[in-house]
Amino acid sequence: ILLAVFLSICGVSQLSGPVAGYFSDRCTHPNGRRRPFMFWGGAVEIPSLVFLRWSSMTKNLTVYMVFFMIAMLALNVMYVAYSGALTDLVNDLQRGMANGLMGAFTVIGASAGFTCFSIFLTVQTGYYFYIAVLAFGVAASLVTFTETPIDPSSHGPWTWREIGECYYVSP
Repeated sequence: ILLAVFLSICGVSQLSGPVAGYFSDRCTHPNGRRRPFMFWGGAVEIPSLVFLRWSSMTKNLTVYMVFFMIAMLALNVMYVAYSGALTDLVNDLQRGMANGLMGAFTVIGASAGFTCFSIFLTVQTGYYFYIAVLAFGVAASLVTFTETPIDPSSHGPWTWREIGECYYVSP
């Protein structure tokens, strides 16, 4: 039953992607469209992982589920920003190759994480390992990735109708 609950939390958290992408596409922050979402996603994710570790150690299931949801939302926001950055930075002719590499590196990263858990990490040390990898990845992205901010007048105010359209795909 708990597996179904956690899978449901993951599924519901995925609903944040389209709306995060919508706001990321329209973001007029001076640091660019994607970088604020990367930064704030990481800024929310890291404390969430600390609380996940604590609630795991104290066996507090309610707190664990709350911070698991927050962590999943933050991860989805960061993933949308990284995906959008790929589209922004890579020209049309190289986009297929870039998407393939992003997918390959995702699989390599997941496999490396699984290998680390199999060889030397425990569940509790895994939280710290993940925090370190996440902090390094976000920091490296923020340092190496620069954007030109978009003009604030390029978009009007958002509407609920547009938010709803984020969840519709025409057959």
